[in-house]
Amino acid sequence: MIDNKLTIINNADKKWHEEWTPQRNLCNFPHPFRAILIGRPGCGKTSTAQNMLIRQTPCFEHLMIVHVDGEYSQEWDECDPTEVIDHVPNFKDIDGKRKTLIVFEDFEISGLKRDDQRLLSRLFGYCSTHKNCSLIVCQQDPKAVPALIRRLSNIFVLWRGLDMRVLDGYGTRMGLDRGGLKRLFEKYTKRDNMYDSIWLDVTQGTPAPVRVNCYQIVTDQFGE
Repeated sequence: MIDNKLTIINNADKKWHEEWTPQRNLCNFPHPFRAILIGRPGCGKTSTAQNMLIRQTPCFEHLMIVHVDGEYSQEWDECDPTEVIDHVPNFKDIDGKRKTLIVFEDFEISGLKRDDQRLLSRLFGYCSTHKNCSLIVCQQDPKAVPALIRRLSNIFVLWRGLDMRVLDGYGTRMGLDRGGLKRLFEKYTKRDNMYDSIWLDVTQGTPAPVRVNCYQIVTDQFGE
């Protein structure tokens, strides 16, 4: 006889999903994750994405960089990317047997054609959870990230110098009220340091929902 409560049925497509554990490094986000990194040129978006890559345990087996110039890969040379492409990959081409990271490196995604938008949607939805794939989007303009990607993402890294009125929308994912993100920046980052960033993590079971530069955990009520 089956009890009158929902029964957890394991999904074979998700057997490789990772979870937070007590000793897990704070930059080793459980795979699959979907991260959005937003900041001005030179603030450290690529370095942050690379830190997420090199701290993964177990390591990614396949790295794909989606870049406006598919032949340009100097910033990622030391990470030895498997592929550098200049278009949205088709989710059907992702090998679900390999732990994969796809990085959209300042790639124009707000003006994509409809077919490419569908591919992007499938990458962040079905592909990420069913085909062993984490994703990182690096953008300079917070308005350039489509609403669908914002809703499906669980990690947000934000730098100073951006329009706080636009960034407030990202803060609402953490339950921040209007102006809450601005207070975090004012309290925990230095005005003269363009590299300081606020991290918002809504990953299930996260030990650090709000952080500064990944490792400084904010324990009070959102800086108030």
